Amino acid sequence: MARVAIFASCCLLLIASASAYPTFWVAEDEVANDCLAHPAKKEARHGAPVADKTTTFKLTSAGVPATALCPGVKYDVVVDFGASPRRALLTASAGTLGRGVSPCLNRAYTGKEESAEPTFADVLTVPCTGAATAVNLFATSATGSSGAFQEAKLTLPINALAKCPASTCPGAPKAAAAAANTTAAALPGAAVAAAAGPAETNASAPAAAAAAAAPAAKSGAGVAGPAGLVAVVLSAAALFMA
Repeated sequence: MARVAIFASCCLLLIASASAYPTFWVAEDEVANDCLAHPAKKEARHGAPVADKTTTFKLTSAGVPATALCPGVKYDVVVDFGASPRRALLTASAGTLGRGVSPCLNRAYTGKEESAEPTFADVLTVPCTGAATAVNLFATSATGSSGAFQEAKLTLPINALAKCPASTCPGAPKAAAAAANTTAAALPGAAVAAAAGPAETNASAPAAAAAAAAPAAKSGAGVAGPAGLVAVVLSAAALFMA
């Protein structure tokens, strides 16, 4: 009986410690529909959340560090825990994370089958629409089954679309410039085609006139010929009568 009690106690401790990880907290506490939820109090052997002074965030786009975000742009996000391997839960107040799963595409976390790592990486896509003027990144992590939850946060502003040439959103400067270039490239050809029509018509007008005049000239020559012949006949007749 004592062995059964000890075994049961061990199982409860394992379950409690497992559910306390940020990863398992999401699943075990059934907060799947609260896409921005993080542990807010002591859970099992984990202490209440404390400010994390070790963790840092790094966001880059095409290898360039970002201090502000642009709509329609993807950013590589790396949450660095230093030399301390951890399991983590990451949420974004706007946009989507590449590791996110419906209905919470803005939330990602270390999978149950994954081990603790010194970094947590994902890809953030900033939306083209919405009223958000900034993105708040929130990471909760734990070093083990009994360490306190560690909280780290970062807020980056979202630039106006006019300042975002790399954006894929409609109306972005790059898209507008491309459309303008396409139109400009099409205009000269159209202008040449339009101008070529009248020019060709004008150039062919003299030839047409000449062609039209030629039959007239031949016709005139034909009329002049018989008239001359009649004059000769009349002159011969007058001489004969004389």
